[in-house]
Amino acid sequence: LLERDGKTCFYTGVELTEETMSIEHLIPVSKGGKNNLDNLVLCTKDSNLFMADKPLIDKLKLRDDIASGKIVEGI
Repeated sequence: LLERDGKTCFYTGVELTEETMSIEHLIPVSKGGKNNLDNLVLCTKDSNLFMADKPLIDKLKLRDDIASGKIVEGI
């Protein structure tokens, strides 16, 4: 994950440190997601908590909103 994601949050694009880094399931385990590299991304701990067990489509919409500046606080 570190090599693939480059120590960057999947949702916000901020650089991650050991203190801020978390591993997120794109499809939550509670919704049938697996523990494999295709379903895991690096993100901030706050992003992980915020995304919780939201459906993947909602997570990707939020990621787009963050990138476009529609959401600037909260994660």
